[in-house]
Amino acid sequence: MDKERSEGASDRPKAFSNVTAWLGGITGLIVAVTGLVAVWPHAKQPEKVETAEPAEPAAAADIEVVDTAQSLPLEYKAVGATFAKVDGEWVYASASEETRYKEVSRRGGNTVVFDPQREVYARWPNHGGKVQEKASDDQAQWEDSFDIWVPKAAQSAE
Repeated sequence: MDKERSEGASDRPKAFSNVTAWLGGITGLIVAVTGLVAVWPHAKQPEKVETAEPAEPAAAADIEVVDTAQSLPLEYKAVGATFAKVDGEWVYASASEETRYKEVSRRGGNTVVFDPQREVYARWPNHGGKVQEKASDDQAQWEDSFDIWVPKAAQSAE
């Protein structure tokens, strides 16, 4: 009987006789590739940026300071309403409602505000367009709310 077992084992293909080794090798390969994928974004060290000092320091009067906030509107119009910055808050006022927003950010071409009463964020392009809103409870999508535009005689930021 032992003789039959040993003969039967030798009849199997060589690849199947060492299945454990194959599974171990595949598992090791998967672990190595997964590790590389996880580390890849962090593998490149930030490059050092060398800054050269100007040969001749500029006088303070020669430096032009450009305040981008000055070119941003503080008042918008909407259908049947106004949307303006009043006493540091953005106020949406129509005949039937008034909503006050606290400014969160005004960068990257957009203004982002927050309404603490409704716990809703709103955003819009700085020079008019669609106002979009989303709930503060990690709602995934911004939803279009209403359109705004800059009136011709709009004031600039302080």
